Amino acid sequence: MDKCQLCQAKNPQLLYKLKTSNIFRCTNCNFAYSDYKMNSKQVLNLYNESYFKTWGIQEDEGYKIVRKMKMATFNQYLDLIDQFSENKKSTRRKILDIGCATGFLLESAKAKGYICYGVEVSDYACRLAKKTFGNNIFCGSLKDVRFPSNFFDVVTMSDVLEHFTNPLEELKEVCRILKKKAILLIVTPNLASLSAKVMKKYWTNFKEEHLFYFDVENMRSALKQNGIMTLYVAGAKKTLNLAYMIDQFKIYKIPLISQIFAGFAILPKSIRTFNFQLPSGDMFVIGKKI
Repeated sequence: MDKCQLCQAKNPQLLYKLKTSNIFRCTNCNFAYSDYKMNSKQVLNLYNESYFKTWGIQEDEGYKIVRKMKMATFNQYLDLIDQFSENKKSTRRKILDIGCATGFLLESAKAKGYICYGVEVSDYACRLAKKTFGNNIFCGSLKDVRFPSNFFDVVTMSDVLEHFTNPLEELKEVCRILKKKAILLIVTPNLASLSAKVMKKYWTNFKEEHLFYFDVENMRSALKQNGIMTLYVAGAKKTLNLAYMIDQFKIYKIPLISQIFAGFAILPKSIRTFNFQLPSGDMFVIGKKI
């Protein structure tokens, strides 16, 4: 890009040279991006069955373990949403999860009484999500669906905003479909997090599919530009277990850390599958449509 998507400033700074891409950062607002390029066909091919299997999301015994782990995280997210929702007692609340994958967050939301909708680009993930939510799962992009304006009480974007080629356009569409004073939840990598500062170019969130990186201040700015007021920001904690982390560091190799976690594979299954909470290097953001 010749100028920043967020503030339009020019002359971005090269932050890191990675194996398959470079990370640039705006010298004015610190909004960062990868120069890794994918066409639409490559994007669709990326989020195939193999992609989700790397996250332990496949129809086998391990699926139940990952599902339990993910839903514990999402229950925590939904509890925080309730603290800021003005209509949390309504029995007709509609929630949309953008990048819903196989529907774990929506399962948590359904248990809380939400009417659930999901959008997902992966045919594989959509097929699994549709088993629970049927035609309320839409395979494609958010703009393809064309939801009515002022339709949703809550929209969630967990681990998805960094994947879009134009995150600001996505936020504009999100604002359109949210009701007035409705809630938006975002979880996305925080470039100013301690883990990002310590790990530098080896930060686990530097992946080919991650195209943009926010910090807290430019996230506030991006939301404000698109009609959303930031209510709450905190470091995100995710429920994890050793079995999941062992697999992740096997796929996304980091010097020394991957070797350490490989050694944990000899531990008993009861220890490897025990869930615990850990700071993730992400930011957890709650906003409200103005």
